[in-house]
Amino acid sequence: YYKAMRLIDTYHLFVREHTGKVSHYVYWRDGTKTGEDNDEDNRLLYSSEDEYDSISEVCVPVVFGYGDGSIQGSWGAGQLLFDMAGQVEIARNDAMDAQAASSKMKLQASEGKNINDIKMTINDDMMAVEGAQFAQPGAALPTNSQGYKMLDDEFTMWAMQLVGNYIPPISLQPSDTKAAAINAASGEQQEVQMKNLENFLKHIARIIRPMGKRLSDPTNPYDDSKEFRKGLLTDDSLTEEEINKLVNQPVIKTITEFTPAAAQARAQFAQSRLMGPSSSLYDPRKLEEIQAQGVPGGKAVVDYAMVKVQDGTNAAGENRQQTLENTTLRTGVDPGVLAQDNDWVHMQNLKPGLQAATARGDPTQIEALQAGLKHYAAHYSAGVAKKGIPPDQVNPEKS
Repeated sequence: YYKAMRLIDTYHLFVREHTGKVSHYVYWRDGTKTGEDNDEDNRLLYSSEDEYDSISEVCVPVVFGYGDGSIQGSWGAGQLLFDMAGQVEIARNDAMDAQAASSKMKLQASEGKNINDIKMTINDDMMAVEGAQFAQPGAALPTNSQGYKMLDDEFTMWAMQLVGNYIPPISLQPSDTKAAAINAASGEQQEVQMKNLENFLKHIARIIRPMGKRLSDPTNPYDDSKEFRKGLLTDDSLTEEEINKLVNQPVIKTITEFTPAAAQARAQFAQSRLMGPSSSLYDPRKLEEIQAQGVPGGKAVVDYAMVKVQDGTNAAGENRQQTLENTTLRTGVDPGVLAQDNDWVHMQNLKPGLQAATARGDPTQIEALQAGLKHYAAHYSAGVAKKGIPPDQVNPEKS
């Protein structure tokens, strides 16, 4: 600003018509009527009826929380806790003052008229008082540190309720809280964070969309708009219809990766496969895991609670493989054990034949029996190492 410049204060008025469109008026607040009979009103500087198609092109509110559907104002955590923080500060100051006062010695005059007879002498770090006596216990300042502590804890609880706490406070005492519960709470917090991020991105998209519409408006008189349209029509070879489709489509529709919608859709599909006629083509365990992922924290619960077993989709193939290996074992040759073998399936295939051969006691089959027992023991050791044997069968199979 400088002295030769006059500042004109104006109001921009956006009026929503009954058709849904919005008219735009610029009103000079300090303007006056002129002319011989004051018939010239120069206060209205600009008028454009039905300038915008809807109010969403004029006003794009950005909010950071959910309420009752209408915008009431800013309700961030700082505003919610501001007054309470003042009360906490007062309570903590009182607690410190009371604690300091409780350690001091209280003296009093025997009678009110003798107050001037009290003499106090300070010698280095010692203080001598004459003409006074110790105050009665009732006159002392009591210290209720526990009461202040309870009040502070109560304030903390109120603050957490106002803001919304998603992870329970970490206990300083030993607890039997399971890892699954902690993981579930952590997963819930992450989900809330993702929803807040999605909410923020949607608001940004709502701001960007009317920018594109104004830039592509053929009636826009500004050079930036003309240059933008020239680039679309000439460089990108777009038609007016294509430009209209481009600027009217949503910038961001939804971010399915940041919401539980995708996980719930997968869970529903897994449920249909588990109960459907083609269920034999799928691994029930994996379908169970997919269903659990549709619930916040469900995967952590499955990882913690579900019995760890090897993949059973190829059980038939494993059983067939061991049947072929039995032919080799009868010659006294051990074919060995592979790391990817389903050891429990191989053991169940081997066991009946080994028990029958042991019962017969045929001396001509000693080498075959020894090879079979060695192969069985190798599958047992590998199954224990990979935790592929049911826990309740480990000791019986060993004996």
